[in-house]
Amino acid sequence: MRERVAGTGEIAAAHRAMAEAEKVVIALRVDPLVRMRQVFNASRERAAVIASGTADQVGTLGVSAGRLEVDHIVSLSRIARMEGFELLTAAEQNSLAVRRNNLRLMDASANASKGEHTFATWPNARYYYPDAADLARSRALEAELIEEMQTWIRTRVKGRRPVAVPQPPAPADVDAPPAVKARIRTEPERTRIRTEPEPLPEEPDEAPAQQPPLRRRAVPEPER
Repeated sequence: MRERVAGTGEIAAAHRAMAEAEKVVIALRVDPLVRMRQVFNASRERAAVIASGTADQVGTLGVSAGRLEVDHIVSLSRIARMEGFELLTAAEQNSLAVRRNNLRLMDASANASKGEHTFATWPNARYYYPDAADLARSRALEAELIEEMQTWIRTRVKGRRPVAVPQPPAPADVDAPPAVKARIRTEPERTRIRTEPEPLPEEPDEAPAQQPPLRRRAVPEPER
């Protein structure tokens, strides 16, 4: 645990900067969608929609679960993918999660089936809402809200740049840790000695065998 040093010197300033940086890092670790859903679930806007009626506000149901939920006409995941969303502040992102004209009552089973789909891509839309006119109205309203929120985001973030996470300055009176010297093991290069078998001494040429001296045959003298 890092010790907090009181005072107005450079060490105290470094600790304050580090504390602020830690807050920023913690905030960045929170998934915006998770935070927006938490804000929505505890919001007055959601409670107001629940109290606004007892009937499905999308259209005439083909099947029903018998209970209602509050649906985002434009889903939160679709909002989070809009251009410039990441440049909004957390408060601005949260305001989109509770935008009143994007909320309405919907059958619970239909809402679960729709999930993150748009009304145009929802494969089971006609199963829950057989009237094509109901779905056409929902598709038109959804397209209108997407354009409206995208324009609002662009206006809000105009001129903004991504915020870099601040890095706390190192205290001036704290020695930096000594640099670790890398130890390199060097081994003497092995000399490869190529050995070849020495040639065998040449054997002397074999002397020819000595022939025995030729014996002259005596020629007999003629008779007189």
